[in-house]
Amino acid sequence: MPDAIDLVQQRGLEERERQIIIARRRPVAASRFMCECGGGSIPAARRVAVPGVVMCVTCQGIYEEYRKHFKG
Repeated sequence: MPDAIDLVQQRGLEERERQIIIARRRPVAASRFMCECGGGSIPAARRVAVPGVVMCVTCQGIYEEYRKHFKG
């Protein structure tokens, strides 16, 4: 018989799977050639690997670090 922690973990897993399905259904815009933040070019390999990309690797890293520390 599952205990409370098992049930919470199962619900978390189901919620994560539901969110993944929703994200995959969302239409993806075309990748940009120029970074919207820094203005530099986005390499072709990145545009292929990340559909809908709008930032170069450097700007994306800065953005993610900022979001990690300053949620809002």
